[in-house]
Amino acid sequence: MNNEIIDLLDKIKTKRNQNPFREFCYSSCTDQDIRKLCNWLKVRLGDSAPNLSGFIGFCQIADGFNSNGVFMFSINPDKDEFMNIYVKNEHWWEVMVEKKYLLIGNDDISWYALELSSGKYCILDLTCGDLVEEVDDFDTLLEIALSKAL
Repeated sequence: MNNEIIDLLDKIKTKRNQNPFREFCYSSCTDQDIRKLCNWLKVRLGDSAPNLSGFIGFCQIADGFNSNGVFMFSINPDKDEFMNIYVKNEHWWEVMVEKKYLLIGNDDISWYALELSSGKYCILDLTCGDLVEEVDDFDTLLEIALSKAL
């Protein structure tokens, strides 16, 4: 996780907390949450379970948040349905049938996802799921999302 991302999280927190009605806070996931995610992925995806080291690294700092309509999903199974990676993906896979992507966040027009076959992070159209953009890595995807959250 690079320092630019931590700086962006701090900027969001500072900006949002200036308004008492728009508090922004985040907390880290637990080792138990990480084990649950890995087990869930193995059960749901088998051998095609992706490498989520970048996303998990982020969750170890900020496990899910919502700011300015940008959601990054939590791996804590007890989080509400709007931020819960399990709920979002189970619904997505039910609707889309093919398990091509793992959703990790969204904003008002896009899904943030990991393409399971290639391991590439990407941005999908929120309404139809079409590929909008591929990015180099998780940090790049996160920078895009966090810049929208400011």
